[in-house]
Amino acid sequence: MKLSNEALIEIISIVQDGLLGVKDASQGLRELDLKTKSLTTSNELSEQLVLSQRYIDTHPRATPEEEETEELN
Repeated sequence: MKLSNEALIEIISIVQDGLLGVKDASQGLRELDLKTKSLTTSNELSEQLVLSQRYIDTHPRATPEEEETEELN
């Protein structure tokens, strides 16, 4: 299972805030809310962890980027 780009960036930001002393990283990681999203690419089914909508709504920094569209050749 993979992390979405937004989820990975959020985790890195939480750890960075903890290292800089801005916020308690352990608390930020406990607040993190991820959900699974099914992806189908090239006849292959996989799952990805993404930020939940509730988390995005309550944490302004966690606004997801536009979904990347992949062109299949």
